[in-house]
Amino acid sequence: MKAMAAAQGVSVPRLYERALWTGDAVAAERMSAIYSEVFGARRGIAMALSNVNQIAKVANSTGEVQLAQLLAVMEYLERQYEHFNAVLAQLPGGESPIVTKYENPRYLIEREQERDQ
Repeated sequence: MKAMAAAQGVSVPRLYERALWTGDAVAAERMSAIYSEVFGARRGIAMALSNVNQIAKVANSTGEVQLAQLLAVMEYLERQYEHFNAVLAQLPGGESPIVTKYENPRYLIEREQERDQ
């Protein structure tokens, strides 16, 4: 148990608590990995949103949009969105949600580009 707790970066009592909530120690380890992925994705999304804020700041001050940078950020966010759905599908009872075109970041960018033309 000590080795498993150390591998998850938690104390043995915390491992037991997770095992209690998830059913067993193996499920607790799996949930720990899912939590790590979710928090890692959240950090990445926060950094990408910071880039969006910087792009918006430049656009507001100069009137110019840095389209290449904006598209790069949107592609990153789209990959994170897909990864997030895959992680959610790993949760007990989880299913990958159905994504409508209106929720897809790529669709939103393309719609804005069409409107600007």
